[in-house]
Amino acid sequence: MADCKQILSINCIEYFDSKFAELEKRLELRDKLSQQALKLAADNLEKHLNDLNNAKAELARLQVSFISKNEYEARHDSIMKDMSWLTKTVYIGMGVLLVIEIVWKYLKP
Repeated sequence: MADCKQILSINCIEYFDSKFAELEKRLELRDKLSQQALKLAADNLEKHLNDLNNAKAELARLQVSFISKNEYEARHDSIMKDMSWLTKTVYIGMGVLLVIEIVWKYLKP
């Protein structure tokens, strides 16, 4: 069996060597760029996860100060009952004062 170099011309061997070198450079560049893109994506994902964790912590902090709708309605009803009693008391007091003023005006000589 004849040697490849003997069969192929020198120009052909140089051509293929240059093509293989060019392909090797392209593959190295593609690998380098792929690694950069992967690192960038990982950094962006890490930042996004940190932002989500911060948002979760903020929601948890805010949730502590909120009450449920049922609890709100129960407290609201209780306050409205107390306000109703207070309002009635104020109106009765104003009526009594008005009557006292009228009586005082007519009884005063």
